[in-house]
Amino acid sequence: MIKIKIIPCFILTFLISIFFYISLSAQYKIVDIVDEDGNVIRMKVNIKTGSPHRIYNLKKNFKKYGPISKESIEKNCFKFLKECEYLLKVKAEDLKLIRIGTSGDSTKWYISHQQYYKGIPIYRADVGYTIHENGNVVSMGSDAFPDISLDVSYKIYSEEALNIAKAKFYTLSNVITPDVRKEPELVILPVENKINYDFYLCYNIELEYFGYNGPYSQAYYIDAKNGIIINEYSNIMDGGSEEEKTPQIFYLPQNYPNPFNSVTTIKFYLFKASDVKLSIFNLLGQKVTTLVNGHINEGGKHNVKWDGSRCASGVYICRMEAGGYTISIKLLLIK
Repeated sequence: MIKIKIIPCFILTFLISIFFYISLSAQYKIVDIVDEDGNVIRMKVNIKTGSPHRIYNLKKNFKKYGPISKESIEKNCFKFLKECEYLLKVKAEDLKLIRIGTSGDSTKWYISHQQYYKGIPIYRADVGYTIHENGNVVSMGSDAFPDISLDVSYKIYSEEALNIAKAKFYTLSNVITPDVRKEPELVILPVENKINYDFYLCYNIELEYFGYNGPYSQAYYIDAKNGIIINEYSNIMDGGSEEEKTPQIFYLPQNYPNPFNSVTTIKFYLFKASDVKLSIFNLLGQKVTTLVNGHINEGGKHNVKWDGSRCASGVYICRMEAGGYTISIKLLLIK
């Protein structure tokens, strides 16, 4: 008779945690370097890319460039990144400022930059850092790709890529005319291999439709040279059972485009006729404008545009109140 030993749940959980910790640790190594002032800087470096995922003990103060304010950071962040090139392993010229935000008590500033290659954004490649109100750079990290060599000429045009995505979308959903949630955008897609990364020039496209199970979206990365779908993923964002005739959902997806310059489109979904209030607030909680305030007679998908041309650049909150629910998303206005 074969005896089977059952591992207690807590031991199994512990072993799984150890496994994932070891797997994660294997992706990085600790590197210490000495800066020009003799300070030891410790970095948690991605083994495959050489990019410093975390930088510790960075003895830099942003006040050397001017006062700590949004305008000063926008003006001087390039100088700061230029000084940090030897750590980041990427050129400051290839980093585009995409976000400046503050903590709730305004004691810290959070700055993010998107990495570009020959004018094309690299998917999920960014550099970020935090500045305290006293000017100290209290944290810094990078998920950029220092060594990229890629021909960025393309043979597939955006309209053709969109048709490829729609054809594939039809095979999954039988929907002939889905909504375009994100128009085709040229991006560089890093794909991890056993040694490092391969890079593909792709069109990033997102399609969606509002079915019985609620909003459903599909994102595609289509090779701009041959039209092959390099990667795709789906997202059933919420919803009720398939037996229900109407989606049981109030839903506020991300606006598009985001970030945006002046005008953006905000979609929202109702599963039934409802009183709806859709408002824009700044980070101080002050109402900027109300876009919708009244009864909507039909469920389904609706959209409204917000023109922020009279507003300052920054992060705003879009809040929808409907059917007893309150849903919020963040909007990033950049001018």
